[in-house]
Amino acid sequence: MRLLIYGSQIYARLLCEQVRAVGHELVGYIDDFNSGGQVLGSYERVRQEYPPDSYGLVIGIGYKYFDERWAIYQRATGDGYVCPSLVHPEAYVATTATLLPGSVVMARAIIDHRVTAGELSVIWPGANVSHDSVVGRNTFVSPGAVLCGRVEVGHSVFVGAGAIIADNVRVGSNRFIRAGEVVGPKSQPSVRVTRPSGK
Repeated sequence: MRLLIYGSQIYARLLCEQVRAVGHELVGYIDDFNSGGQVLGSYERVRQEYPPDSYGLVIGIGYKYFDERWAIYQRATGDGYVCPSLVHPEAYVATTATLLPGSVVMARAIIDHRVTAGELSVIWPGANVSHDSVVGRNTFVSPGAVLCGRVEVGHSVFVGAGAIIADNVRVGSNRFIRAGEVVGPKSQPSVRVTRPSGK
């Protein structure tokens, strides 16, 4: 598939490698604020020149802008763009798992049996999402994080590197779990009051 990446900064550049590893063709970047290089122009301009009946789209905006990511995704899909899941060939995804549109699973990540990864969720390298767990839409699971069995994580959550969420724990939406934090049945992950720095 010929793909456009919405965004052109650090996370978008990482997705460039993911797009190629999966076997898609990267056409260029959409950026409403920056130009140069492979930036094709603003969304309005690109939508006219690269219509949704011929191109797919990937959201390349990092977790610094949770709300904007979701709004752009809704707008793009509403305009007819397909946002495919991107699964790195070195990731493990069980045949019983469900990956919703726009989800990204990076190298050496594990998506176990009967896991659901929501729309626009991002599972970073080495993360382990164990059986029967749910990762909400627009949620980031950082490198080395572990979601044990039957974990449910809400939408727009940031799970830091190396964090552990114990079995049968539910994490509400709009939360920020620090790197290395252990979230058990009696603990309460930090509420995301201010946005973490972008990736």
